[in-house]
Amino acid sequence: MTNRTALAHVIAVIITVVAGHEAERAPCMQRSIGACRNSAPGVALLATSFSKTRHIARLQATASPGGDREFLQPEALLSDVQNLATKLVAQSVRKHGNGSDNSTADGGLQDMLRRNLLGLVEEIAASMRTDHEEDQDEVLRHIGYLTQCEGNLTSSIGRIDGKGANVSQTQADWEACLPPLEVLNTSAVGACDLAHVFLLTELSARGCQPVASKHPAKLLEHILCMEAVARDARSPWALCNKTVDARDKKAEECDRKRNQYKDASCDFVQAATVQCSQYQSCFAREIARYDEVKGKVALAEANRKLHAAAVEKVDCLARNVLSADGAQLAIEGKARLSECNALMGKGVSENFTITYPTPPSKSACPWQETVAQIDSNCASGGLVSITPIGTEITTTAAPLTTTALRTETIPPTSVAPLTTAPPQSSDS
Repeated sequence: MTNRTALAHVIAVIITVVAGHEAERAPCMQRSIGACRNSAPGVALLATSFSKTRHIARLQATASPGGDREFLQPEALLSDVQNLATKLVAQSVRKHGNGSDNSTADGGLQDMLRRNLLGLVEEIAASMRTDHEEDQDEVLRHIGYLTQCEGNLTSSIGRIDGKGANVSQTQADWEACLPPLEVLNTSAVGACDLAHVFLLTELSARGCQPVASKHPAKLLEHILCMEAVARDARSPWALCNKTVDARDKKAEECDRKRNQYKDASCDFVQAATVQCSQYQSCFAREIARYDEVKGKVALAEANRKLHAAAVEKVDCLARNVLSADGAQLAIEGKARLSECNALMGKGVSENFTITYPTPPSKSACPWQETVAQIDSNCASGGLVSITPIGTEITTTAAPLTTTALRTETIPPTSVAPLTTAPPQSSDS
């Protein structure tokens, strides 16, 4: 028997038993719910379906324009059953209180009513248990989403820590390159300084200073002097040139390692920043969803516990009042009514308690301090070598660039053409 059919019979039984419309009993059993309602308009009708809406009180009491209760709360069902049980007890007392009438003319109908009510109670309880399980699963599912945010962050630690290790390694490689570069730079400066001083000193010591005379012989003498100095200067110049080459190659190596360090730093900063941002967004989104779900489920939980207490009373009334015959109700009916109505539902309500696990706390970004330390260098293009490529080598005497050492030439002296004085005429 479907729920709707069963409830139709329940309605019919309530009408015929409570209102006492004996003549209407059989026809009402065969007619529609509306017809049964019309045959006993003073009797409340039971519902035929239940709301399944999530996160709100699923069993809501609303009234249709026709007066039918489309969505039944267990409390409303309890009120109807309490009224019915009270009237049955009063009716039994009137009929059987003097002990003269033990008729059970309505026993079959009462049994049908009891069976239908117990079936309805079980259906309500089963629906509540299903809703309870679904709500508990939803709470745990959202806790799982929060845990997944944490898991994603944790799973990225190895990958990003690897990038951090690369930063440390490239930094160590770059810093290890700097001391040898300093040594080579000092050597280059010293060697070129010696070559420069040698040229200046030898030119002066050997008297290779430019002469005022423009006579070819004097000029040739000066040229030969400078050529002798140049031959002797080849050795210190070669040392200067060699050390500058070594310095420049080392500077290029250090510059390359400096850029590798910078690239590794920026790669680490970007990866760590993105991962931490994703975690923070994930946590904020899921904790808000969890709080929302928790609030809705808590409301449904509170209503469900109230429903459970009402269902327990309905079950008690169906088993202990509606199952008894008139003679028993005449004697024990009021006591049984009191016993059922006194039930507080504490035990059955606890069956619908939702467990709300404490959500994980928000974690701090594991790389926050490291990112703060190196992010400024990455953003500003820092990490500048202490001896950038192209720095001029200076001496105590005069500036001299490596380019000058290799390409500088003494510009030619502008020499006016020599002229011969015209011969003097002699007087004879």
